[in-house]
Amino acid sequence: MAIGLKIIDIISRDKLLEKVNKNGKFLKKCLMELKNINNTIIDVRGIGLMLGVEFHTTKDRNKVINELFKNKLLVLPSGVKTIRILPPLIITKQEICKGMEIFERVLREIKY
Repeated sequence: MAIGLKIIDIISRDKLLEKVNKNGKFLKKCLMELKNINNTIIDVRGIGLMLGVEFHTTKDRNKVINELFKNKLLVLPSGVKTIRILPPLIITKQEICKGMEIFERVLREIKY
């Protein structure tokens, strides 16, 4: 129980929940902007830093996953045609921006 209390103290002290909510909103905004520039994305949903990006087809999703991996951005499939975005809770805004730059570049380069 002492360890659990210490973890709760650290979460509170470092305002981790506030940071997660702030970064989650920023990440979701970035993903929505990608949706607006790429018609293969049909939905962006989720809460906090656990987000999903849904594509028209499984084939499109898989192409994106493979190209992101080749560009050193690891994402996971979820469901039939969705990518799960689940970064660490301590991710920084700069790291989100770097990931979104890779994501945008891949979406622009892929031939569907």
